Amino acid sequence: MIRGKTEDQVSADRLSLNARDEYGLNDHAYVFGENRYLRDRFKDIDYLIAPTGGLGYKVVETPSTKLAADVGVGGVWEKNPGVEVEASGAVTLGEKLARTLTATTSLTQSYSGLWKTTDFEDSLHVFSVGLAAAMSTRTQLKVELLDTYKNRPPLATVQKNDVAVLVAIVYKM
Repeated sequence: MIRGKTEDQVSADRLSLNARDEYGLNDHAYVFGENRYLRDRFKDIDYLIAPTGGLGYKVVETPSTKLAADVGVGGVWEKNPGVEVEASGAVTLGEKLARTLTATTSLTQSYSGLWKTTDFEDSLHVFSVGLAAAMSTRTQLKVELLDTYKNRPPLATVQKNDVAVLVAIVYKM
């Protein structure tokens, strides 16, 4: 959840959830199922629900570097203010990189894309890059840049691109 204010005006209001499960087929290939949920007041998205499944491949899997890519298919339901729910098939593409720089510092980068099969011009893309440094064995300080791009927002007045810089203290269980 991202929520922020600038001079007492709400400037960010977004909730994003992703539930995902993977099953390894061998050392590199896997199948996955996931369900994405997005509510974004400033993109005029009441909700976007996208259950998908697909195949993935671990391109690099070493103790210091992990790089994986996947592709999936499924469905997407999007509700915008004042209009009916729009349902479509969906195609997804994803990529994740995690690199351990030192014993206490790591770099992460990810991309996910979701295209509606009824209109491939209507797509949602999320890119992130982050740096985390350990504060203790269970806590990290993380700085992340999050870029969300909706190619076809519901209204011409809605910006296609949002960029957020997040600073968080992460607790590992």
